[in-house]
Amino acid sequence: MRSEADRVILAVGQTPDLEPLQGTALFPEDSVKAVSADGRTLATPVKGVFAGGDLVTGPQSVSEAIGAGKRAALAIHLSLQGMPFHEAEETVRLGLGPSFSIHALFHPPAHWDPKTVVRFEDLEPLFLDDRPRRALPRLEPGQRGKGFQEINLPLPIEEAVQEGARCFFCGTCTGCDRCFLYCPELALMPPGEERNRYEADSEYCKGCAVCAAVCPRGVMTMGEGT
Repeated sequence: MRSEADRVILAVGQTPDLEPLQGTALFPEDSVKAVSADGRTLATPVKGVFAGGDLVTGPQSVSEAIGAGKRAALAIHLSLQGMPFHEAEETVRLGLGPSFSIHALFHPPAHWDPKTVVRFEDLEPLFLDDRPRRALPRLEPGQRGKGFQEINLPLPIEEAVQEGARCFFCGTCTGCDRCFLYCPELALMPPGEERNRYEADSEYCKGCAVCAAVCPRGVMTMGEGT
């Protein structure tokens, strides 16, 4: 169906305006279409100038642009403090990928190893509720061409809360006491005034690994000194 329109706005994307930067150290040649920046620190050839997002990579996703801003913020802070970026990044990088926690840089959690990745095989789903994923409601086919309403509709608030509760909290202790209750030697000491996590009493722990086996979220692990 066709209809007349007074004005059409093209809003399919945005591109950076490079004209003010032409002829500078950031854009020494007109043929250059992106700013050159270090892939990890986002530092440009101009001292004290950092760049990221579409200005460096070209059109990418919103999440990648947000990630570039976070990485640049970390790099700027470290440069002002005179701290090496690579060493600091290693202490707060999450898992094996490029993600990292700025919060952990300023407030490092005790006994936290950011490189530990909890796999599904490390979980014990026997103690976790099994609920199927809820399908998003969708606009009826006959209504989809009659306006600008989203086709994929949001979940009702009650169902959204239930969907969020499906999270396993992998690698995060929720104080379920499974390890404490199943320890055959009563060697585990729960969190309290003297400790902020479950700890094994070395005088009674026999290394049977029952605590690790029954931990629903892969928090308890067995190893030398643990």
